[in-house]
Amino acid sequence: MRKSERYTVPYPPAEPAPETVYRQRFHEFPLWYRWYLRVLALLHGTSVEKTVRRHELQELRRKLAPLARDILDLSVPALLPGFHLRLRSLEIKRRRLIPLLREVQSSNRGRFLVETLARQDPKTHQALEDAAGIPETLLESTETTLAVAREAVQNHLKEELEIRRHRIEETLTPLWTTITALSILVRADLESLLPPAEQGLVRTPLRVVQTPLQELHQTMELLRRERNHTATEELCDFARRRARLPSPPPREIWQELEEFRVAVPLLEITKLAWEDPYLEIRPLLIRNEWWQTFHQTWTARATERTGALLLTHRTEQLRERLSQIFQVSGPPPSWLPSELYPTTMGFVLLLGESEFFHDTRRVVTQVVIDAVFQHLDVRNALHQAALQIDQSLERLSSLMGKGEKRGTLGEELLRIRRRSGTSSLARRQLSELYEQHRHRVRTALEEFMEALIAGSVLIDRTLSGTAPAFDYQTVQAQSFSGDFPARELLQTVATQWAPLGRELRALYTLESTAGPSP
Repeated sequence: MRKSERYTVPYPPAEPAPETVYRQRFHEFPLWYRWYLRVLALLHGTSVEKTVRRHELQELRRKLAPLARDILDLSVPALLPGFHLRLRSLEIKRRRLIPLLREVQSSNRGRFLVETLARQDPKTHQALEDAAGIPETLLESTETTLAVAREAVQNHLKEELEIRRHRIEETLTPLWTTITALSILVRADLESLLPPAEQGLVRTPLRVVQTPLQELHQTMELLRRERNHTATEELCDFARRRARLPSPPPREIWQELEEFRVAVPLLEITKLAWEDPYLEIRPLLIRNEWWQTFHQTWTARATERTGALLLTHRTEQLRERLSQIFQVSGPPPSWLPSELYPTTMGFVLLLGESEFFHDTRRVVTQVVIDAVFQHLDVRNALHQAALQIDQSLERLSSLMGKGEKRGTLGEELLRIRRRSGTSSLARRQLSELYEQHRHRVRTALEEFMEALIAGSVLIDRTLSGTAPAFDYQTVQAQSFSGDFPARELLQTVATQWAPLGRELRALYTLESTAGPSP
């Protein structure tokens, strides 16, 4: 039994040929030779089957005599130093594979399989990449939570993996089988066939290495069946890319195995060691247990990437709206801490600096002052929304500052970092500071978004005629710049504030769920 990386490799034991094999072989000889063998059996007082076995063993020695002069002493019989030299050469070559195989068969196994598929079958890999994306309907919806997006991605990817499983297995199974076979070679018991270095050139009797010879033969046959140059090329490339490991030429091990196989008639030597010319040596079989790892790796990659994809989409969506509608083009403050929803916070602070957004806020306030309302509760609700927006922006500006000018929290962050740097004390102080202000920030952001949606809905009901609540014709205010009349500003509030509030809320919810960005 030899241990590979994932499971114990069971070497099937050699099975001596039953007497029926030699009896059948006896009947294959010519008649005169059968009589000769019968006479020999009588003279030696043994059975015909044992006589045939002795005869076949002599034939095996005769066959080996010209093939293995420098590696086998038939008189003992024993392995000669020539065999040891060739085996040591194989040992050196297999040792060079150990760090490469360790890199592939460690926690990087799934990554290796994914990257190998990308190189060997780009079309299938791209199909899986597409399946790992967020469906368009969910991506565009502001109601989509991170959990819903991840579940949808996982289900879609699972279906795509099952659909393409046969194709993927056709591509990866031969490669992984070869790598598994090489790992078995690396762990094969060659030391039992080699004399201690301090003993110099010695002979190894075959009778003491029957099992190691049998297992080496089974390993060599496995590698002959699973020989695959692409597998070793991928193995070397992956180790070089990921760990910058020096790797041997990809075909070196195959050349060494072929030279050993040509020079050493291993099957015949093994049979001679067991003194059984018809010894049955069953092939070594290995299990391919890579699909689950491949499946889990793809699922984990897709799940981890979903949050980033959703965040990127919502950020770009908001940035486009702010740029096209509210004339906001600058970047958010660079110093905002990742623990306090920096993307949402940055956009809200930019909105607070926008003159056009200020004009829309002013026109809502002017509606509350000038318009004739049919229902007082609508006026109060609109006044509350306008007041809530102003107060939220004021609290956030006071706390976080405007532009690159820091507020009270920003100054405190700067003070801690200058005084304590990146020490554990600084990290603890920053954590306490974030915890102290997190509730205030959350409240201000949530009230701001709720007020945007509420104010937009109230204005839209009147402008659209759904439920008129005031006469906006009496509003005479103009924007600060004088470029936009009140009617146009009110239309912007009615059509853009609510989508803006929902998109901000979706981004804020995502940042709250996903936690601090790296």
